[in-house]
Amino acid sequence: MQEIKIYKNYGVLAAEKRKVYTYGGEHVHATCSDEMTVLVPNEWELYKNQMGNIMAESPWGWCYEINDVLTDVNGHPAFRAMDESGRPHIAHLYTVEELEEKKRKEERKKKDEKSN
Repeated sequence: MQEIKIYKNYGVLAAEKRKVYTYGGEHVHATCSDEMTVLVPNEWELYKNQMGNIMAESPWGWCYEINDVLTDVNGHPAFRAMDESGRPHIAHLYTVEELEEKKRKEERKKKDEKSN
C-alpha cells in the first residue's frame, strides 16, 4: 500500500458540521486542520503525471487528481468515483494505526468465537 499525506479540515464554509479532506495543502477556508498520513488501497495506483503532480489511477483504469476523488464518508477519508458504467465506487483510506486497531479487533473476535 502506498501512503499519502492529506489534511482533515474543520470549519470550512458551507461544511462547518463535517470534515473536508484535501491533498496538497490545507483548505483555504478552514478554521484549523490536521495533517494525517493514510494508506491508499492496493487497487488504486499512485503515479506522477507529466507536470509532476501525484495522480490516482482507479481499478477500472481512469486517472484522477487526488482532490477530485478525495471525500468524506461518515467522517472518514475515502476515494469516491464512478466507473465507466456510472456505478459509484468507494475506497476507504485508513491510517496505519486504524488498520492495526481493526486487526486487533478481528483477532479478539476470533478468540471470543473459539472460546464459546
